[in-house]
Amino acid sequence: MWVVVVAIFFKWYKWLVHVVSGTSELERISAKHHVTRRAVALVDQSLALSTKLVAQRKLLLLAAAPDHGDGGGGAADQDEEEEEGDLISDLAGDIVRLKGFRSTQAADAFHRIYRCLYHANGAVNYLEQLAKVPFEGENGNQEQAEVNRMRLLGLWKALNPDSTVPPLVSPLWKEVGFQGNSPATDFRGMGMLGLENLAHFADHHGELARSVLLTSQHPTQWFPFAATGINITSWLLGRAKDHHLHHLFCLGDIEAGLSTANVDCFGEIYSATYTGFQRFWVSEKGQITEFPVVFAKFKRTWTPCLDEAMTLEDLFLE
Repeated sequence: MWVVVVAIFFKWYKWLVHVVSGTSELERISAKHHVTRRAVALVDQSLALSTKLVAQRKLLLLAAAPDHGDGGGGAADQDEEEEEGDLISDLAGDIVRLKGFRSTQAADAFHRIYRCLYHANGAVNYLEQLAKVPFEGENGNQEQAEVNRMRLLGLWKALNPDSTVPPLVSPLWKEVGFQGNSPATDFRGMGMLGLENLAHFADHHGELARSVLLTSQHPTQWFPFAATGINITSWLLGRAKDHHLHHLFCLGDIEAGLSTANVDCFGEIYSATYTGFQRFWVSEKGQITEFPVVFAKFKRTWTPCLDEAMTLEDLFLE
């Protein structure tokens, strides 16, 4: 009952502020916070709660996934960028008109904030697609399957640089925390996103990843490195889909509205989170029999770190 009361009071408060100030919440956010990651999070929240911008919100959520192909950099690519820029401008302009922005400066800031938010949505949509791609290759695509296999073997080499890479089916994979002799079975829940995250951690933060692996192999406080990493991927993807990570997807020149967002950004969030889990596990003297309890407690303690961080660097506790 109290939730309903709070919601009604909040709506009444927003209406009163709107009447007194003569401006919409979106205009006030854009004017006060300018183009920052904080503004991106606040605008996203405001759009989610708006009852008048439901159609505009749906269009934003359909943001195209960024191109992760080779990219020729030719005229076709430039044309696509211009088309996307025109689309974003039209979508943002529609909201500016509907909300009656009075300040041209606030309207300009909103356009740039919206561009960041659009790219963040596109990145999350891409992550969702990647999580559905099976290790064996989408629709039996053998070329893709071979790329995935090489990615897996590269993961082993990054984690164990001084050892020989085992075959794709071997009991040695259990040493890096896969649940069986064939790592492919572990990726059925998170698809290639699970592998991408593990590989990103090992490739870009090798020393940290090997430190986490060493902790996971403790005689009494062990935990399955790879399986735990896939669990972390699942949790973070859920938070991304619920729009709790969009501000962290904004890379590059935020003020100019030229931010980019891609899977590597999510990989950085993942790497910091897994490093945080390692430290939490050690501090809690975790035991494998208590893993679900410890992991749930970690998520509660790490959530504020994700919410409060304004840059990816804020997440790393080195």
